[in-house]
Amino acid sequence: MIILLNDKSPIYMGSQRRVNLASIRAPKIGNTKKNVADEPWAQEAKDALVKLAIGKKVKMTVEYDRTVTTPTEETTYTYCTVIVDGKNPINLGEEMVKKYCSEY
Repeated sequence: MIILLNDKSPIYMGSQRRVNLASIRAPKIGNTKKNVADEPWAQEAKDALVKLAIGKKVKMTVEYDRTVTTPTEETTYTYCTVIVDGKNPINLGEEMVKKYCSEY
């Protein structure tokens, strides 16, 4: 998920942050350049998250960072609890599990 920080314009460097939902293991979208297919339900999970969060203000709490080292690079992933602000705040991770995993 990419979050736009503090009402900044998305065209400026540093105005966006890529984060992952803490304690959620979502199916991964594939990579056509590397000839990797989507995992089952990946597009549906992405669409559900977009439906819940796009264009809304959120509060983000960093839970932990994880660094993954490969032979060519080192990447740090940030895992967060993301709450959609509003009259009835919504924890995105909990909502994804409650709405979209209970059906199966």
